[in-house]
Amino acid sequence: MVAGRQNIGRQRHRRRAAALSFALILAAVSAAGAGELSLDVSASRAQVYLGESLILSVRVSGESSPPEPDISGIQGFKIRSLGSQSQDQVSITIINGRITRTGFFGRLFSYELTPEKTGELVAGPVRLVVGAKTLTAPGPAVKVIGLEEQDLVKIRVSSSRDTALVDDEFEITLSILLKRLPGAHAEIDPLDPRAPPSLQAPFLDDQPIEGLDTPNVRQILQQQLVSRPDRPGFAVNNYTARTDPFENMFDFESFFEKKPAQFQFSRRPVDKDGKAYFEYTLKLTYRTREEGAYTFGPVVFKGPVIRRIDAGGRLVKEAVFAVGPACTARVVPPPEEGRPISFIGAIGANLAAEATLDAQTCKVGDPLKLTVAVSGPAFLRNVCPPPINVQEELVRDFRVYDDTVRTERKDSAVRFVWTVRPITAGTLEIPPLDVSYYDPAARAYRIARTQPIPVQARPAHQVSADDIVGLATNEASVTITLTAGALAPAAITMTAAGAMRAPFYPSRGQLVAAAAGPLLFALVFAIRAIGRRRAERLIRRRRARACRRTLWALREARRTAAADPTDAGRLIVAALRKYLADRLEVAEAGLTPGDAADLLSRHAVAPDIAARFRDILQRHFDAIYQAENRGAFDTTADAVRAADLVEQIDATIAEAEKGKNPQ
Repeated sequence: MVAGRQNIGRQRHRRRAAALSFALILAAVSAAGAGELSLDVSASRAQVYLGESLILSVRVSGESSPPEPDISGIQGFKIRSLGSQSQDQVSITIINGRITRTGFFGRLFSYELTPEKTGELVAGPVRLVVGAKTLTAPGPAVKVIGLEEQDLVKIRVSSSRDTALVDDEFEITLSILLKRLPGAHAEIDPLDPRAPPSLQAPFLDDQPIEGLDTPNVRQILQQQLVSRPDRPGFAVNNYTARTDPFENMFDFESFFEKKPAQFQFSRRPVDKDGKAYFEYTLKLTYRTREEGAYTFGPVVFKGPVIRRIDAGGRLVKEAVFAVGPACTARVVPPPEEGRPISFIGAIGANLAAEATLDAQTCKVGDPLKLTVAVSGPAFLRNVCPPPINVQEELVRDFRVYDDTVRTERKDSAVRFVWTVRPITAGTLEIPPLDVSYYDPAARAYRIARTQPIPVQARPAHQVSADDIVGLATNEASVTITLTAGALAPAAITMTAAGAMRAPFYPSRGQLVAAAAGPLLFALVFAIRAIGRRRAERLIRRRRARACRRTLWALREARRTAAADPTDAGRLIVAALRKYLADRLEVAEAGLTPGDAADLLSRHAVAPDIAARFRDILQRHFDAIYQAENRGAFDTTADAVRAADLVEQIDATIAEAEKGKNPQ
């Protein structure tokens, strides 16, 4: 009967603690409106292709539960709401019954925007009305680029899941559809091994992505590398392979040069829209570490595709430019519905919590260290201390210094350490403390509860003025007494044998060991010096031939302009970007017309020449992506002007280099 009454009493205490926790949450939420209200709107991307989507983030600060923003002013987009999530970070401290709330209050609304037309669109305005206050944000500008319709190449980037939790895995699949050849050649890859098409995909660079554990892309691509010259494949980003010197025994110019590496992805036949294709796929697995939106793509395909093989065995090819829309994977927190106040941010299963005290016998007012250790197969990187000071059973007998909590991380465990002081005498108890986590397998919140800890608190001795009988100082004196005749230890130990003889010169082995180090260093230094000189010679040769190669490429563009102005424009863009990369030693990938003008200005090229160079590059750069701009200018004349500009620029750069390095 007594045990039953004790259990009933504990249940009542827990219900009162839960009610107090709920009241504190309501108080914190109501106090949030007192902060400064602000509205911020941002887009995950500033440029998209028609058919791609982007994520619009509307962040409201200073209000914990704001109303839904008004996005009716956004035109030209198909809009899909992705929901919202709390941004609150609240700290509640109770001292002598006084509640103190600090932190940040806000909410993040997310929307998926899919443009319905090309051009410069504005994802705004966005309005928010909270009480008598109205905020308006203009919204970000988004450039939407159109693509030319074709059925030879179709590209898709997809994610195995649209949303994931922290410490989840998801898979990104790159799929390339190439139209199959007709008739008896249907089983042949529609790719020319001598002219592989180029794939530009940012996520296929071997670079880390903050917030994700990325796969070893270079190792994965290494397994897909084409080793035989007669096998077709794709050139990916700027990956290169060394030229086989035995293939070009008499081509001394390319003897040590590199060529684009070719990769063959897994292939299978598919049907799409009633047409036969080969589907080439590459899959990458990522693990999430931080919340956020992660964009993969777009993927750009440029190069020739075989349409058919004629009766004479000749390849009939067509140059194709295609873009695969990017996909976005969102890493979101666990659901807000049903989230307990003791949630620490851990995601996993079978989490264990254990509480310990550094002493279980003390006096009233003595500081104690309360430690809660959390461990188990869960993601603990983003955890935060549970608010134990909202538990009524604890704060009734102990004062909790919540602002001094310390978090210690080690391997697969996290420890939270508080300073607590007993405020009443007697046999006390640290009650069971709740630590909540989210179980993704069960899609529910779980609670790990610590065991209670008994504490014996003795009354503290009260010191009065009569107890103080004198003063003490911090001065101390030390007296050293030496006895006459006592022997003191000597600093040097002497032996009867006397001094030992040692050779003045080193032995032969010692001389060899001493000389080996400098000789090895000199050898390594000489090898590295030879390598540097060889690399410098290759760079000088490439810079010296940059102008001549560019003029040859522009002549080729001029000859092509009459038959195919679009292909001629691509040749002009490639030639001008290649010239800047070779002549000025910059990366060719991602070089824009604006970058080209800045580079030329930094190398003493006259502003009017740099501007004309940029204008020609800009016209044909835009024409590649926007079909409506093709044919609006004279490609042949631009090729002639570009050749003249390149000669002037090369002479200017050479003169500037001569001034910097006089003979």
